[in-house]
Amino acid sequence: MATWHYGVALLAFLLGQSGCKNEITPPSSVGSPAWKAVTQFQSLDFRYLINHNGVLYLDAINPAVNSVRDSSGNWYYPGERGLVYRTSDAISWEKIKSFAHDIGPLTFHGDTLYCLASDSIFRFAPNGIWQGAYITPPPLGNPSADGDMIFLRDTLYSMQTFFTNSAQTFRIHTDGTYEEVAGPDGMAHFSGAKFIHAVVGGREVAYVRPRWGASMFLVFDGQNYTHVENGLSAGQLIAPTDAMIVINDTLYAGFGGQQGSGTPGCIKVLTNNQWVSRYDTLLSSHSAYVVNPILYAQPTALAFWNGSLYVATNSQGVEKWTDTIGWIRISSGLIPGNVAGLLEPDLRAPIPFLESIGNKLVVAYGKPGYAPWGSTGVYTMGIP
Repeated sequence: MATWHYGVALLAFLLGQSGCKNEITPPSSVGSPAWKAVTQFQSLDFRYLINHNGVLYLDAINPAVNSVRDSSGNWYYPGERGLVYRTSDAISWEKIKSFAHDIGPLTFHGDTLYCLASDSIFRFAPNGIWQGAYITPPPLGNPSADGDMIFLRDTLYSMQTFFTNSAQTFRIHTDGTYEEVAGPDGMAHFSGAKFIHAVVGGREVAYVRPRWGASMFLVFDGQNYTHVENGLSAGQLIAPTDAMIVINDTLYAGFGGQQGSGTPGCIKVLTNNQWVSRYDTLLSSHSAYVVNPILYAQPTALAFWNGSLYVATNSQGVEKWTDTIGWIRISSGLIPGNVAGLLEPDLRAPIPFLESIGNKLVVAYGKPGYAPWGSTGVYTMGIP
């Protein structure tokens, strides 16, 4: 497993007002069961997780399958480069597809799964048949650089991330045509980091996390963007992660803890177009408060299970909210992190994906299009 260097991958933050509760919450030493690695996945670079009707779908890149040239000088992958799995219990894992090229985001339309690949967007029907459904627009031809993909009212949208020189969002049609969708206020070359589907006021929409550094939070209806930033500071907005979840039609999202934000990481809830705080700021490392600038934990993904909220982070593993204690670490067994010159037992490598399935929590590591994290593998734990 790759060693993660805190001083490089975790970005330093300046102390500032968070808009959440501003006190520094002391780290908790409450014990928890250990996470266990899924042996068959330890070397895989995961790119997406999606939960649909009690089944968790995962796709990954196998870094061991490298590109080579054929006799004509063309590059290709001589093996199973892209892999798609599913599970209903995080114990048995079924490989349902392999690709001889890179793959990226997943989405559902009804009960049909869609997967973005280099040459085509493939669909996996409920009858178990895979087939090409769309031609991948050339600007989306590197799925490793693409942030997310979603259907809104039968129309497919996908977006590049900040890993390309000209980030864009596209509306994609089955006849092979596509067009760029202008961003908020008509701006060109606009892209988000993450979509999440919701129904608001009877209307099907997507919440959008913009690219890093864009101080906005948006609702997208397929044509236009609406700003929803009341209750957020600029520092809380610059965090392009998958830290969003809809619970009973209510959006929860993570903010802060990103380079230049100056704010501790926190979770807020969108209520009547106003972001409100319901939780203390996240636990950071013991050493975070003795270095300058302060190294705050950044929320990277959210999961909700059995009445409790769980948050994955870029430096503290997983934290669980409890009404009696506040945040507690649930991180034993996860990939350790490292800061040169600091002996810090609580540091963990950044976690891009967190989900619950059956009676398990699932953590997956990789390099999704919206965040260059870098570790590999899947870990599971019985929910405490």
